[in-house]
Amino acid sequence: MTTDTSLEQRLDAMAAMLRVLSSDPDPIHSINEYTRSMRELYGDQCVISISRRNVGDGCYRVMRLIHPEGVAFEGKETIQYAGADAPAHCGGFIGDIIGRGRSVVIRDLDLADDPVLGAQLSPYSLMVGFPVFDAGVDWNWLFFLHTDPFGFPESDIESKFMQSNLMGGITNSKQAAERLREANERIKREIDEIAHIQRLLLPRSLPKIPNLETGAIYRTYDRAGGDYYDIFPIGTESTYATPLNHPRWGVLIADVAGHGPSAAVVMAMLSTLLHGYHAAHDRPSKVVDYMDRHLTLKNINHTFATVFYGVIDTETRRLTYTSAGHPMPLLKLEDGSVTPLPSTGGIPVGVTASEPYAENEIRLSSGQELLLYTDGITEARPPSGAMFNVEGLTESLEKAEGSADEMLESILSDVFSHVGARKADDDISMVLLRLK
Repeated sequence: MTTDTSLEQRLDAMAAMLRVLSSDPDPIHSINEYTRSMRELYGDQCVISISRRNVGDGCYRVMRLIHPEGVAFEGKETIQYAGADAPAHCGGFIGDIIGRGRSVVIRDLDLADDPVLGAQLSPYSLMVGFPVFDAGVDWNWLFFLHTDPFGFPESDIESKFMQSNLMGGITNSKQAAERLREANERIKREIDEIAHIQRLLLPRSLPKIPNLETGAIYRTYDRAGGDYYDIFPIGTESTYATPLNHPRWGVLIADVAGHGPSAAVVMAMLSTLLHGYHAAHDRPSKVVDYMDRHLTLKNINHTFATVFYGVIDTETRRLTYTSAGHPMPLLKLEDGSVTPLPSTGGIPVGVTASEPYAENEIRLSSGQELLLYTDGITEARPPSGAMFNVEGLTESLEKAEGSADEMLESILSDVFSHVGARKADDDISMVLLRLK
């Protein structure tokens, strides 16, 4: 049994080239490796890479001119064809070829008098030129030249045609992948900025109210989320100038449909509507009516939000509240039992112009705790199994003890234990109020 040692060596060289091409994400390095390997395989040859993007008919840019002694770039050292400072040429021998749009094989080449490349291509006798297609258009051409008129056998010429277009496809794919990577990085930076702005809209720290202990937890499904909560004084010009013993405090929790940057933008709108309302002392139903009207008028891709908004008077211990499609908060009584607040009905804000929202009022007692939450808590579920549900949240709240923050951490721990290792499917927010 005999082996063709010469052919095996050529195949080994091709295998080495393909191994590099398959692992190198840089399109420039890939082209350089390809042309270097071709020169080693086929000897005393020249390779010319031509681009006719963004130039007139019959005009082109010489992107690469590779001679046996090394690589010389004419134009920008980049795979971005037709750079603004890359020289464009019109006419000449190559201009005529690409103008006809057909492959050429010339074995008696004489380019000494060519006005564009004659000085550089005069040593070569053989030229093979192929269009390299991109989305069906011959935007690029490759020319192989050899000092021997028969330096490329016919079978090699045919394979070069296929190789050139396959290499063009590889290069385009790597270029597209690089653009996609850069776009993803840019999007990530923008989303991170949105998330940063969103978190600035949340209370940096909850107010320390003498007769009311407060706690909050906020977790986003993505970098930016659509949950929102706030606790703020009612009937004052400035939150920062409000005395700690101010009696009336607003508490709001909201959940924008969906999650991510779009939900975060709507969440920012809700914050602006809430704090920009002209009569902060108005009843909760009027505030939510105002938010609903303005969000509905915007008609932002049918986006809506559920809202619970209440005003608590720490002196009278009365809570006046309204709900726009939001889960009703859970009230933990003195004996440890848990019950939801009576519902006021109402659809989410931003859906359609609705009837005025209804209100309810209850009087709270010392030691009672009120838990506001978004449905990311109750709808949390493992890969296979039931949701955490209101029943799970009720049970978790019943056994939770300690400070407001400790109780919230205990509930969150129960949610994560229920979900397991799987990431939550939605944003998670909770606010806990305890009357002292």
